[in-house]
Amino acid sequence: MKFLKSMVCASIVIALSACGDNETAQTYISKAESLIAEKQNNTAIISLKNAIKIDAKNAKARFLLGQLYLNDGDAENAAKELNRANQLKFTIDKVLPLLARAYMLMEYDEDILSLTEQEKLLSAPSAQYLAYKTMAALRTNDKALAQATVEAALAFSESDSYSMLASAYLAFSEQDIPHASTLVQRILTATPNNVDALMLQGQIAIADQNFALAVDSFKQYFQLQPSSGKVQLFIADALLKNGQLKEAEEIADAILATVPTQPFLQYIKAVTRFENKDYKTASEYANQSLSSGFNTFRLKLVAGASAFYLQNYEQSNFHLKDIVEYLPIDNPARRMLAVSQLQLGFIDDISETLTGYDPSSKDNAQFLSTLSYELLEVGAVDEAQKLAEQAASANDMTAEQTARSGILKLMMNDPSGVETLELALQQSPELVSAELALAFASIKLGDLPRASKIADKWLKEYPDKASGYNLQANIFFKKNELEQGKAALAKSLEVEPNNVFALTQMVQLASHQKDIKQATLLTEQALKAHPNNIEILRQYLAFHQGEEGLNVITQVQERNTDDIQYGILLSEALMRVEKFKQASAILDGYELTAKTPKRYWQLLLASNARQAEGKDVFLILEKWRKTNTYHIEPVLLLSDYWIKKRSPDRALSVLQDAFKKHPQNLILHLVKMQVLLDNKRVDEAKSFLESLEQFDLNKDLRAGIEGRILLLEKKFALAIPKLQQFYQIKPSGNNANHLAFAFEGNNQKPEAIALLEQHVAKEALDNKVNPNVSLHLANMYLAENQDKAISEYERLITVSPNNVVVLNNLSWLYMDKGEFTQALKYAEQAYGITSEIPNVVDTYAQVLLKSGNKAEALTKAKEAYELAKGKDIDIALNLAEALLANNNNEEAKLILAEVTAITPAQKEKKQKLSK
Repeated sequence: MKFLKSMVCASIVIALSACGDNETAQTYISKAESLIAEKQNNTAIISLKNAIKIDAKNAKARFLLGQLYLNDGDAENAAKELNRANQLKFTIDKVLPLLARAYMLMEYDEDILSLTEQEKLLSAPSAQYLAYKTMAALRTNDKALAQATVEAALAFSESDSYSMLASAYLAFSEQDIPHASTLVQRILTATPNNVDALMLQGQIAIADQNFALAVDSFKQYFQLQPSSGKVQLFIADALLKNGQLKEAEEIADAILATVPTQPFLQYIKAVTRFENKDYKTASEYANQSLSSGFNTFRLKLVAGASAFYLQNYEQSNFHLKDIVEYLPIDNPARRMLAVSQLQLGFIDDISETLTGYDPSSKDNAQFLSTLSYELLEVGAVDEAQKLAEQAASANDMTAEQTARSGILKLMMNDPSGVETLELALQQSPELVSAELALAFASIKLGDLPRASKIADKWLKEYPDKASGYNLQANIFFKKNELEQGKAALAKSLEVEPNNVFALTQMVQLASHQKDIKQATLLTEQALKAHPNNIEILRQYLAFHQGEEGLNVITQVQERNTDDIQYGILLSEALMRVEKFKQASAILDGYELTAKTPKRYWQLLLASNARQAEGKDVFLILEKWRKTNTYHIEPVLLLSDYWIKKRSPDRALSVLQDAFKKHPQNLILHLVKMQVLLDNKRVDEAKSFLESLEQFDLNKDLRAGIEGRILLLEKKFALAIPKLQQFYQIKPSGNNANHLAFAFEGNNQKPEAIALLEQHVAKEALDNKVNPNVSLHLANMYLAENQDKAISEYERLITVSPNNVVVLNNLSWLYMDKGEFTQALKYAEQAYGITSEIPNVVDTYAQVLLKSGNKAEALTKAKEAYELAKGKDIDIALNLAEALLANNNNEEAKLILAEVTAITPAQKEKKQKLSK
């Protein structure tokens, strides 16, 4: 058992001293002894100080002064004077026990043990000294010395109070509370004012949770030794534990007024303020105490709980996570920690926090269900499912608990939720929430007869309630029976005027029926009845898209500045009037958490994209990803960002990180496969294909992936049937291109052209042009049919007017046909877009030359040659041609001398130019 330790290092003593001119030291000592006998201790202290002024080496004066200090509880000054008396050879039998006690009160245990040599000088054993020596041995963990010292004390006298005290110290350290308590009672019966016994009695009472006795014992001690500072701390602690908060706080306030940094009293204040629900002050004192090094379970609990109530979730998590393993399973602090972790996005930690949490009580089950819903809202579906299952694992669940479980299942797209709701209704047929959820789930799943049965029941049992009519209207709309649905809504509004559901549905119906005037009037009516309803405000904005709508939303947002939903709505309104910077400013004003809606991030990206000085989209996406690791949208967008930046490794890194939170997400796996295939990482793609075995992949999708891998391996014959299989179920442009490449690689160019022609023809029916497919087809036409190539390039240029490859090829084709005006038009456009590509500049030069502009042709031919650094044979030959056309024969010869023709066409042209 541990002994209470001092928490105040020093106390303030006000000493007054005065001495006369004609008194001797002995006179003052005699006067002090008389005053002591009369219990005028303060005056006696003054007299003894006067004696010491006259004779600083007077041992008796030092001893008496030390004794007085000790009896008053001033251990520090007592130790100083008694030590001087000891050094001045005052009677060892008197000074040694008192010096040991002073050291004990100051917790100078080594100093007590250092008195062993002087102990031998005692005329007889001192039970009082041995009691203090026992305490010092116990506090320095020398159990053997403590045992030997107690035996020595008992050998001297078993009945002496201090022999019994030494024995009580030992018993208390061994947690023998009954024996220690008995010994202390015997001591106090014989010597009621034995302060050391009172102190031990208080400590025993604390250990025995008899806090009332502890308070009484420590108060008696303080009354006898009023200069003892530390006992006030013990009193405050005992009062706190005994529920006497006001009295404990009064002590804390009194001492903190002079010693404001005392950590234990800051702890007392933290606890008392917390119990009074003054969480701000409680948090301040708790953090001050912790910063001073005082660290107890209850203090951390108060610090964490206070922070929670102040919605400082970071501090709450910081304090509570350190003590959660010591908290009882149903302690409310576990809930606080779980909610704090949710708010901070520490989703993975919640399951551990709530491990073993008992869902059998109604409150606990409801908490787990609510937390499951919150997790579902941030996208942590797996974690939400675990908590939902934990909530549903209780035996003898009530109908309400069963209904909550069913609703959660439906929210997680688990159709068994319908069966669970039916079970809840079997338990309690009148459970409206379960019946309502079952009805709307039935509508969603297409089970209209079941929904109609519930609606009919409600209309019969609750004819004066809107719910039955609203449900009936929903069923009619599902059947596309609009007029009947409208009539049901009208009846709903008749029985409950201005109910939100009916109003919003009426607006949707009017909008669907193109009755814009009626829809507008309805939104105005709804807004007047529900000026702060988000759905109604959204509908109002849809039909009041100018300044009128903006002003209304602005006013509502200013009334609800802390609710992010109003900020989202206002930013949408601002963007509709192209005030993108203001929209971003509104969004930037909100604190971001894991619960920040996806719509917020989408609007932030959209408003940023419409600003010339907008941020790099990477910064927004990265912040989104870090704020909520359960949203896959920022992962997909970041992956696409790095692909466009031609950094596939960065894209793959983002995806790999996402797998930690989404190991079973098929979309992310398919995106990674797409990145690998698009970047021709065939070995990695083959290896990664094995990881897709965990998913029940559609056979056609698998064939498409396998076909892409075979295509990269140039196994064209094997790739064709797999790519055909995938193209048939997903005839996209990319899939058409892959299959065409496989045909072409397998020497089936006609089949490749036919495939792409069919695809282009289908798209043309919808007035669509796929640039990649069209370019692929046009490029294949180049060697087969230049007119078709021109036609396809011309079609492509309508949707990709800045495609340099298309412009350059068109220019070359028209030049070959001798249509130099058209050739020059496209060459100039290509050159205007980029003058850094050698082939583009070379084409421009050739068209100029063929058009008769020899000088400008030579200028551009030289540009092309320099860009190619003289390494492109065709460009070098074209430069030689331009030089000859401009009569620069010698320079042309030098160029031709450096050219090594490879193809027959190049050799023919070089030979022709050399002549």
